[in-house]
Amino acid sequence: MRTEHALVAVAALVIGSHFASGQVTIYQGDAATEAAWRSAAAGIGGTVPLENFESYLGTPGPCQNRTDPVVALPALGVVLHGVVSGSYPGCYDDVMFAHSGAKQLANFGYDVPCANAVDYFIAASPGRVIRCAGLWQCDPQGNLTIVAEDASGSPMFTFVALINNQSGNSFGGFVSSLPVARLRVLGAEGDGWNHLDDLQIVTLCAADFNGDTSVDDFDFFDFLNAFNANDISADFNADTSVDDFDYFDFLNAFFGGC
Repeated sequence: MRTEHALVAVAALVIGSHFASGQVTIYQGDAATEAAWRSAAAGIGGTVPLENFESYLGTPGPCQNRTDPVVALPALGVVLHGVVSGSYPGCYDDVMFAHSGAKQLANFGYDVPCANAVDYFIAASPGRVIRCAGLWQCDPQGNLTIVAEDASGSPMFTFVALINNQSGNSFGGFVSSLPVARLRVLGAEGDGWNHLDDLQIVTLCAADFNGDTSVDDFDFFDFLNAFNANDISADFNADTSVDDFDYFDFLNAFFGGC
């Protein structure tokens, strides 16, 4: 058996734009911050897809005309669902609060039952992992906190997009060197209704260890070298330790493909 290598992921404030640690960089701020985040995200995935939700019908308010559940965003490599079985986030149609256009992703778009303070999940599609995410907070009632979780549902870190008070500082995002399985968007903040716009997510095939957008022998040997060195990058299941579970989880992903 291998000796487990504990990971430390304590974030420290970097004045001006973001928080940083060895495993994750958190971005919080304005359009310049978004540009810096997009540059970093492009370094991970090459392209940074964006969803502005303008193709959805949109509800004019909480619990009204809930006919457009957001179940999947294939271009972003994610699927969505609520904390209640059979529930999904939807879209809010209000140009006053949108970052661009009029539509925003909202927890009151298609939840069952319709109630405020509802959380929902943005999860990596099967065989993929989230490495970068960015968005604009649209709610003028409070901040928006999002919890990044591993494959077991355990919290990894959080990032916050500040209240939309028209100051232009409501962008939030992260870039992670460790795989994130899903994002939990918290609903119990502000007035309980949350909405966000211009969602940007970079996902990679889980077995693409070196992040070159292809799965091949280089990924296998790069992972093996990191694993044998007890390097933190070999924490494939992101449970804060490098052990045999990471090795077998990587093999399953590698031979399973995407």
